[in-house]
Amino acid sequence: NETLADQGYTVKVIANDGYATSFNSTFVKLNDNIILANLENGTALESKYWPLRLVGSALAKGQMARNVIEIQVIFEG
Repeated sequence: NETLADQGYTVKVIANDGYATSFNSTFVKLNDNIILANLENGTALESKYWPLRLVGSALAKGQMARNVIEIQVIFEG
């Protein structure tokens, strides 16, 4: 929702091993260079990445995550 994204919230992506990375809604809004994938080249992800993998050219290496198990949308204020 663009209107809510403009108001601001945080998207927190959490991996199975406890690793977490967070993004501001204005960064992820309509960003086609961030992908939450369950397939790679049409094939199920390898077990080291399963069930979901956060990747994309808009992300630094430290912002990418494998084994994503939870996504939180955090509204503040």
